[in-house]
Amino acid sequence: MKNKIFLVLFFLLTISICNAQNYILPTKISGQILAKNIPIENFEITVHYLDISGELQTQTTFTLDKETAIKRRNPSQKGYYFFDEIRAVKGTNIILDLKQTNHNLIIPANPGYSIEVTTISLNFVYQPSSPTNVTEEINYQTQSQNNEEILALINSSNTKLEELNQYEDSQDKTELNYNISKNNLVLINESVQSPTFNNVKKQGSKAAKDIFNIFIVLLIVGVGLVILFLLIKFSTKFFSNTVSKITLSPTKASSRNILNKKVGFIMNSCKKISVNGSLHNILAMMSATGSDIVFVVNNNRCIGKIDEKDILKIDLTKKDLMNIQAKEIMSKNVVLIENDKSIEEAFYVVTQENVDVIGITDNNVLEGQISSIDLLQQASKFKGDISKNITARTIMSKNINLIDKKETILHVRDLMLSNNNLFFIVNEEKNHLGTFTAKDFIHSLTKYGNKIQNMSIEQVMHSSITSLKPDLDINQITQIILEKKFKNYPLKFEKEIQGILKLKSVLEIYLKSMQKELI
Repeated sequence: MKNKIFLVLFFLLTISICNAQNYILPTKISGQILAKNIPIENFEITVHYLDISGELQTQTTFTLDKETAIKRRNPSQKGYYFFDEIRAVKGTNIILDLKQTNHNLIIPANPGYSIEVTTISLNFVYQPSSPTNVTEEINYQTQSQNNEEILALINSSNTKLEELNQYEDSQDKTELNYNISKNNLVLINESVQSPTFNNVKKQGSKAAKDIFNIFIVLLIVGVGLVILFLLIKFSTKFFSNTVSKITLSPTKASSRNILNKKVGFIMNSCKKISVNGSLHNILAMMSATGSDIVFVVNNNRCIGKIDEKDILKIDLTKKDLMNIQAKEIMSKNVVLIENDKSIEEAFYVVTQENVDVIGITDNNVLEGQISSIDLLQQASKFKGDISKNITARTIMSKNINLIDKKETILHVRDLMLSNNNLFFIVNEEKNHLGTFTAKDFIHSLTKYGNKIQNMSIEQVMHSSITSLKPDLDINQITQIILEKKFKNYPLKFEKEIQGILKLKSVLEIYLKSMQKELI
């Protein structure tokens, strides 16, 4: 999951860098047209500017009429115009073309800032000698977020590129070129140098260097998008689960909640030992806690495991038996899954791989474990009605392993390994006296060491038998298993053992029932 997040972040950053090379923030221009202090409606205004490729771009708008201003819920905007997408290169100028007059305003491009030409007043003065003769007087004021001001007011011409060239030819700060009449020019700031346009692409390239700030913005946007993506994913999943709880039946909802839960949320601590740990310490851990397995680690990374079968395989004739190191007896076929895997996957592993405990890791670092008892604890929350026809008798195994109490511990150990069965019932003639399991072997080895080679089963067996009635249903069986925490239970009817109920068989019933609800 973490690798996917980094991949998405890298992808977005790459796109951001590519986009940054061809991206210019807009210069925003707005203002109001007045005639004798009365806002002029539908007055046509066009802007001309050079983009990053040196191409001349044009945009046209009209001042707002009364009706439009009211629709915008701001009647005072009557006579206003707005340009929000002028992507002109920094270092070049923008022509504000007043279409119904003979004048244009020259405004410096300032990417990322807003320039407000607060008022443009049109005064038409009629001359007495000729009533049809009109003189236009244009006044204006400006303000900008970056203290940039309008450079000049010039006569309009037929070609906007000619106007730009006309303005470019003026190199003197005080004596302007003859192409621009002083009578038609108003300088807001007399010290402003005349801009040049003969190196537009070069200036565009220079502006691209300034794009670093834009890249930073896009970088932040990219990171924000990743966070937004994760939030949306989490929210969608949360919403989906919430809706599922509302719309699905309680049975389906419980199945989904159980099987989709991550093993990391239900794992328990595990027993670990270094590769040089002694058999004495391993047995002490397993006997004191009743643990089925000890994980062998190197720098907190699991490299093997020692379980009940590994203990059974130890050569008891070795001298200095209790100092045997973990690396000498461990097996490397340890079953591990990542903590973000589902409980459903853990069910499959336990029921199909013939293991009772699974190691849980986070990026290959051992964090904990989950056992078949832990899975049954989760399955017990299933709200489905498992068939009443399923009883202990219907899922029991008829493979019953009986041994005489006089058998030696070593002989029974060999039977356990050859039959792949760690649970035996101890008999005396036809009487069932108790049980002998791999756990009993471990307790005996812990207590007596290699002396158990000469001992019989009756000396170390478990003298009581926790049996079940064959007609118990799944819910009753589950409660007993969760209380006793054994993995095998003889089914006894009228003093006769009819079969063995295995914990794994109960887990298989739950898994099938929960999956059936989700079909």
